[in-house]
Parts: sequence; structure tokens; C-alpha cells
Amino acid sequence: MLTAGKIRLLLALAIVAAIAWLMVVSMNKFSSHGQSSSRAISDGERQADLTLRGMRVHEISNGSSRWTLIAEKAEYDTKSSRVKLADVRLSVAPVDKSLGELVLNSPTATYHTGTKDVYLAGGVKAKSSRGMEFAASSVHFVGKRGVVTTSDPVRFTDDELMLEGKGMEYIVATSAFKVMRDVTATYKAGKLP
Repeated sequence: MLTAGKIRLLLALAIVAAIAWLMVVSMNKFSSHGQSSSRAISDGERQADLTLRGMRVHEISNGSSRWTLIAEKAEYDTKSSRVKLADVRLSVAPVDKSLGELVLNSPTATYHTGTKDVYLAGGVKAKSSRGMEFAASSVHFVGKRGVVTTSDPVRFTDDELMLEGKGMEYIVATSAFKVMRDVTATYKAGKLP
């Protein structure tokens, strides 16, 4: 005969079995959902680990600002330690502020978080606070050395001088600018008094 104690024991076993069954069913659903999302990532539907609207990276050395990187959109890939950027502004400043800050703008760029290098592409335009300008299809900012380089054709303009050539190196610390080869220089004579 069933006593009240045996009925309680059977009800408790039924409840435990129902909870175990619900856990198994929910684990199967969640594990298959996780597999499909990881498959989507590996298939290239979603390549970034983190996507941001608006990003700012500021590098300071010995108490002074070395450079500031600003982007409207950033997609961070943790595996490669790279950040793909859109609508980019990179400001680099020498330690001697009288030499002037250089601001580079480009539609796209890639920032390497380990080396702190920035590869700007898509038509780079740069202007210094002292009036110097240059344009190239792409440039590479080497963060450790504080150097802006390109092997692409470049056009440099200043108040009275225009240089065109292939390849360029701009050393931020000294504001030294060098066009590497195939250089054409045009000097614009000023107005006579």
C-alpha cells in the first residue's frame, strides 16, 4: 500500500527527473546555437571580435603627447591584434612643439595594437600646423620610431615650394621631410615689392 511518505518520495523523484530532462533539452539547444554562431564567425560573416562607433587612442611618452588616433568606426580582431578603422584622423606631434603638429586624414586605416603602427589608406591627406601639406594614396606611421613613410607617389606643398616624387619619409621629431626618388621640384616665386 502507498503511504504518504512513499507518495512524497515518488513526487520528489518525478520532479528531479523533470528538472534533469529540462536541463538536457536546454543544454542541447544552447550548445547547437553556440556552434552555429561560431560557424558564422569562421565563415567570414562576422570577422571582428568587437565593433565600436568612435575610437580614440592617445600615446603619451615622458609626460608629453606623441600621437592621437581618432576613428569614427573601429573593428577589433583579437587574433591578429589589428583594428580596422574608418574615417581616420592621426595627429603626430614632435617633442619640440614649435616644430608643429602633423594631422593625417584618410578614409580607412589599420592599427596594430602590438607595434602601435598605423597603415592609412584610401587617399591620405596631411597638413602641418606650420602650413606644409602632402598627399599620397597610402602611408605607414611607424609608432616606435615616430616616422611616416610611403613608397607611393607623393605630392608635397609648402608656401613657395611643390615637390612631387615617389616614396617619402617624414621624421616627426625633427619635421624632416624627404622624397625618395623621381623628384620634381617647383619653386613659386613670391611677389616683388
